[in-house]
Amino acid sequence: MPVADAETQTLLNSILSRLQAVGIGTLADTLYVPLETILQAGINRDELIALDNFFLNQGVTRSLSTGLKQIRRGETVSIGCGALDSILKGGVQPGLVTDFFGKSGSGKTQTCFQLTMNACKNGSPVVFIDPSGTFRPERLTQMCESRGLNPDSVLSSVYVARPHSVSDQMRMIQEFEDVFSLRSAKLVVLDGLTENFISEYEGQQGLIRRQSKLAQHLHDLASLSFRAGLPVVVTNTVRTRVATASLQREIESGGNIVAQGIHLRIRLERTGRAWVAHIIQPYVEDSTAAFRIGPEGIIG
Repeated sequence: MPVADAETQTLLNSILSRLQAVGIGTLADTLYVPLETILQAGINRDELIALDNFFLNQGVTRSLSTGLKQIRRGETVSIGCGALDSILKGGVQPGLVTDFFGKSGSGKTQTCFQLTMNACKNGSPVVFIDPSGTFRPERLTQMCESRGLNPDSVLSSVYVARPHSVSDQMRMIQEFEDVFSLRSAKLVVLDGLTENFISEYEGQQGLIRRQSKLAQHLHDLASLSFRAGLPVVVTNTVRTRVATASLQREIESGGNIVAQGIHLRIRLERTGRAWVAHIIQPYVEDSTAAFRIGPEGIIG
């Protein structure tokens, strides 16, 4: 068996650690699992090529990178903040569901606005699903004007939808092309993933049905992103879990169901006038970025 050089071996070890986080035990196992499952580990195109070469050196052909080209018909959408784009390998990726979660004021909706602005600036359509009523055209206008963009052109490319129930929200994804009369979109944003689920299925008595519906919704979001080859971005809140009388910790709303159904999870936090983003799933090196939010949007 050919021996990989030190640099290649380091890359393969990094790939393997992320594959194991989504349940793929060895590099050889990638020969038998769907490409969509491999992508859940956050493996990028260059890393797929490295895997192709690894197998080729052992006399096996998988052509993962070729499959990626067939899936990812869309484009990466940049946030326009160097620090964040750096840890995201250029921005939010087509074919993947990216989740920004955190407390109120941590920058979730501002991230959605900036992604929307950047995706729309050349006239491409963006679908912004807004269960919580957070979409503010005046804020998007302010960000556009600060960056020399035409706000009317950007806003005219945004399709805003406000689902008032779980069934409304799920239908918008399941029947996406018919609901929005779009043959394609550059980006889908869902600002408030679990809001309707939590309000509609309250307490412990609604837990099983809420989690079941949420799991289906996450599957539909992943399927849309994969099928249409576009980035899907969701935001989510956190809640406090009481372990003991003296021990509390914050977890993402939806718990393990969300963790299992999302490709890339980024926790946003704010301390004073400073913000931090940290990729918590899958494991990657250089996973933290500091940024600020001003009138012009997210910078850093």
